Amino acid sequence: MAISPEHQTGAGTSSPAHIKQEQVDAPALSLPRGTKRSADVLQESGQDPEGRYDSVNTAELPAEAGGPQAKLAEVEKARKNADAQVRYLLVKRAKHVVAAKEIEQRYVKDHAWAEGELLRIDERIAAKQADCDRLAVEVQDAVAAVQAESQQQRRQFEARVQKWDDAMVAKMAKVDDDKLARMFDAMEG
Repeated sequence: MAISPEHQTGAGTSSPAHIKQEQVDAPALSLPRGTKRSADVLQESGQDPEGRYDSVNTAELPAEAGGPQAKLAEVEKARKNADAQVRYLLVKRAKHVVAAKEIEQRYVKDHAWAEGELLRIDERIAAKQADCDRLAVEVQDAVAAVQAESQQQRRQFEARVQKWDDAMVAKMAKVDDDKLARMFDAMEG
């Protein structure tokens, strides 16, 4: 492989003197090393205040009408605007995600509470229905007992009436006819 003329002469390569010159021409920092600078100072120096190194301070670029720097400035401005909108929308989305989770948790909690209430109400209904069924049986038993007692009392009353009638008939049979006639006369008179 042949050595190119540029390599032979050293043209096109960086010499140590050239590198040293670039280091001397670097802008000096106004603050000591390690000092935190404010966002205004960072913006003035062409740095992004949020610490991103991919941004370019387009205000320091020479403005040529319709040139690449103007296009770059326009694109950088549009990118920053879009980036700000994305951050805003991400924050808004995060808030809505949190709100949606809170609403979901509240509805899950409310739904669980409502299901628990329904179960408790169903248990109470079943208990009351069992009480109603038991009381209906007791009412039927009480009605049957009252009817049986009433029939027994009626039979006893009829037996007493019959016994009294029989006693009266026997008494009347003992009374002779004369006494019977006098009694009828006394009753009529």
